This record gives sequence, structure tokens and C-alpha cells, in this order.
Amino acid sequence: MNIIVRTLGGATVFRPDTTWERYSRDFYPPESVEALSGSVVLFAHISRPGKCVGEKFAKRYYDSLGYGLLLYPQSGLPLQAESYAQALCMDHTSVLTLPSDSSTESLELRIEGKEVFTHGAPSEPIIAKALVEATSTTLLRNGDLLCAEISPFIPIMKKGEGNVRVEGITPGGKAFDFEVITG
Repeated sequence: MNIIVRTLGGATVFRPDTTWERYSRDFYPPESVEALSGSVVLFAHISRPGKCVGEKFAKRYYDSLGYGLLLYPQSGLPLQAESYAQALCMDHTSVLTLPSDSSTESLELRIEGKEVFTHGAPSEPIIAKALVEATSTTLLRNGDLLCAEISPFIPIMKKGEGNVRVEGITPGGKAFDFEVITG
């Protein structure tokens, strides 16, 4: 099982399944992490294999949608090249709860109770486009998770600021709710 990410910039990258946090548990960053950013995603659970999928057939390849959050730990250097590759592989940094009990009509991201991002666009066209673009270069397999980033990197915490509560709220409930524990 892979986590395939279609970035906001249009690239397709992969995260290993060790990054998957399926229960929205608290995140304990390693001592080397100096800052943490996140990107809100729409994600789909892939239910059948596909390569070079046409947009009008995209719905046939997934069985559920949800909102999630991809965490990008930073260790001193700006998030580029090697530090970006390291961030893609850190355990428990893909917060994607399945089955998703929340709706995909809209999402409000709150950090420490303060709204920092909202999304309200229709979900299926976003996932369909990500599926078409991802399958143009790679084979999606049954059980994979396809993510489409819908926000730029959002700062979540810096070392020394203390614990931080992160919530993704939808009209149907919470897509994710966890705390970043720093001390």
C-alpha cells in the first residue's frame, strides 16, 4: 500500500505506508524537528487498480473520500531537496482517517482553536483530476490512498512553543483531531 500525493504544484510523490496515521493519534516529533508544517488534502481509498485512467471513469477507481493532513517536519534547513524527501518518510506524518466519518462538503482547519484554512469546493472533481494526473505516470493499486493537496504548507508549530492542538472540522464531524506533543 502506498500513499500517492498530487502536490499543489502538480508533482506526484509517494509516501510509504509507515507514514500513515489512520487513527488521528497525537504526534510526537523527534528531537531533531525544529518546526512542523502541514498541508490539507482530499484523499480517496483506491478500490481497483488503474493506469492511464480517463477523467469520466475516475469515480470507478475509489470507494471513499475524506479530508486529511500531511505533516512536513523541518530540521533546521528550509523544506527543499533532501529535507523534503526526509519529511515524506517520517513515521505517522500522513493523518488520513479511514473510514472517514466526516463529510467532504467543506473543511475548516483549526490550530489551537484558531481557523487557519477553509475549503468548500466540490471534492469529486479535485480527486478525479488528481487520479487522472497520477495514473498518467504510475499504476494505482487496490488499497492505495490517493491524496490531492488543497492548501499550501501551513505552519503548525516551532520548537519551544509547547503543545499544539490541530483539528479538521467538517459539517459531519471531525476529519482529524490530534495534538502535537513537544515536551
